[in-house]
Amino acid sequence: MFNWAVIGTGGIADRFTSVLTSSRASGSEAYGQLRGVLATSESKARDFIVKHQRAACEGAISYDDISALIADVEIDAVYIATPHTSHYDFTRQLLMAQKPVLCEKPLTVTAAETQQLIELARKNKVFLMEALWTKTLPVWHRVKQLLKQGRIGEVDHFSADMGFYFPYDSAHRLFNRELAGGILLDMGVYPISLANWLAGVPADITASSVLSDQGVDLKTMVNMTFERQLTASFTLTTKSTTENAFWIYGKRGWIRVDDLFSESQGLTYHIAGQTTKESYPFEINGFEYQISEVVKCISEGVIEHQNVTHQNTLEVMTIIDQIRQKIGLRY
Repeated sequence: MFNWAVIGTGGIADRFTSVLTSSRASGSEAYGQLRGVLATSESKARDFIVKHQRAACEGAISYDDISALIADVEIDAVYIATPHTSHYDFTRQLLMAQKPVLCEKPLTVTAAETQQLIELARKNKVFLMEALWTKTLPVWHRVKQLLKQGRIGEVDHFSADMGFYFPYDSAHRLFNRELAGGILLDMGVYPISLANWLAGVPADITASSVLSDQGVDLKTMVNMTFERQLTASFTLTTKSTTENAFWIYGKRGWIRVDDLFSESQGLTYHIAGQTTKESYPFEINGFEYQISEVVKCISEGVIEHQNVTHQNTLEVMTIIDQIRQKIGLRY
């Protein structure tokens, strides 16, 4: 059975582990089982294991530090679900110890750090993937299929908004500059990664933001221009609740990936006057696709995922670096 270690015990770690311990996935070779947990304290790790106590995590270990996790030879891969600023150090230590890594997005907070981790993964021939689970979802595979078939004609523009109202709290990680807070890194990685996946690297970027008194972005607007004058516009905000949809416009029609586009289970497309809705419900909670694909990659001995390549991750972080410079966001 494939053994996962999880670093972090927050909401996203909960969602990941819920796949391993769900009644549908329990005991499945496709997903694996929980081997152990590392948290800010051993008691938190034990509580997390108890919370998810099922056959798939029976006998799971609570590690007291990263060295204990690294020393566990039974681990097949490590999932990192901690604040952004800790990603680089955890991932570096694990790659040096030949432990395959699936790390929450953003993989790091700068392109330079991302480049270093990619070089280390390639040097040590060990799997590394940013957890951009959106790219593994059935609805987005359908989007790629529709575009490949040319159903809406030549694509001219992408548009997306991602907004949730969060009351400002300087102590919350989202607004904490020391933890690389701000909407750009927390949510912007989704539309930027998808635009990069669909269109490549933009030739030109403009951006503006509303910054907090700590200097983190509460609202950011981004415009990009790609080859063939293809354009993209994204709005990210903590100050209001938006539609949270992703639109793709072509010469013959459009595609709308429904709310919430980063974890959507449906889309709508309009071609030649006809509108079609399609549904792609999750089997468990959406994380199962990413988990099973990572298990498959590592089992086959590859060091990167075909849809979340090292090059894609580096390109996106380079774009984010450029946006940060334009809006004056510094960590």
